[in-house]
Amino acid sequence: MSRLLQFFIFGIIIILITLGVIKATKEKTKSESLLEIIETDKAFSKKCFEEGMSNSFSTFADDGVYKISEGAYPIIGRKELEKNFNAKSTKDFKLQWYPVKAEVAESGDMGYTTGNWKITTPDSTVHGCYVSIWKRQKDGTWKYVLDGGSACPDPEKNPNKLKPL
Repeated sequence: MSRLLQFFIFGIIIILITLGVIKATKEKTKSESLLEIIETDKAFSKKCFEEGMSNSFSTFADDGVYKISEGAYPIIGRKELEKNFNAKSTKDFKLQWYPVKAEVAESGDMGYTTGNWKITTPDSTVHGCYVSIWKRQKDGTWKYVLDGGSACPDPEKNPNKLKPL
């Protein structure tokens, strides 16, 4: 075998190994991003339950957030979100949720979570479902860019019940 052919075969092998490493790194990044989004969503819910809606929704919101709420006009931007939540009294109820499904883009910089929420007051409990779209920030953290939900029957009674992530 000539030296040129050996050099060519060696070059092809190096290229294939490099492409395999790049693909494995990309898949690892995607799976890590997925776990990060799920953990961020759970931390968001925990902060909301423990500290209230105003602080938690503001903390996890992207500057250009688009918040959809049942029976209301969308809230656009973090400053408007803060004004809206600060104007409402939410001390008499607790909101918590959990994701049941999540996906992330191949790029690892956008993704979504969806799941079930529950508001409890001294007198009642209301259930619902939600979807949040997440974007990786320049500092590596995740912030939601779009969030919305609606009331629904108790998810525990749903025959197609999805388990929390």
